Amino acid sequence: MKEESSTGTVAVCHLTEEQLVKVLRALPSPAEVFLLREEVQRYQLTQSVNDFLAEGLPPRGRAFSPEREIRWEVRPALPNQEGAVNQYKVILLTEKKPAPLGPEVPFTQCESNFSTRRAHVLLWGTYRDPPGYFIESRIPRPLHYPSADLWQNQDEALVETVEYLRQGCVQYVRWCEVKRYA
Repeated sequence: MKEESSTGTVAVCHLTEEQLVKVLRALPSPAEVFLLREEVQRYQLTQSVNDFLAEGLPPRGRAFSPEREIRWEVRPALPNQEGAVNQYKVILLTEKKPAPLGPEVPFTQCESNFSTRRAHVLLWGTYRDPPGYFIESRIPRPLHYPSADLWQNQDEALVETVEYLRQGCVQYVRWCEVKRYA
């Protein structure tokens, strides 16, 4: 794959759970944004912020669109600190100038010297209609991917990505959007 001429930017900040939920609720319309819950027991991919947050904010996840990705991971408060709250390390990946995630949310780090290249990742399963979800014989449950109107029988899905490279080595992979694999 050929590296592109655009420059990738990686910005880092630390937020409380309340601040991160506000950032997620302020994302653009659901048609443009995907959310991924990354937990040991399951991965949940959706386009509804309300559905995503119904079970509470996961300790690890990402929200992505064609323009940027926000990923987070909890940094638990130390047990000996009274009144301390969990902090989330939040990473913003974009090829544009990073906009603040909200008022009073400064980035603690910002690097813009990554070269980029487009790629994709195939998702598990083949779409079956009926019953209206993806089946993978090695996974003992149905798989649900957003954009239900996009899928036809026997379709496969992929995530378009942008790889962030430094000296030819991939440092980050930004997810962009879920599409049909043709």
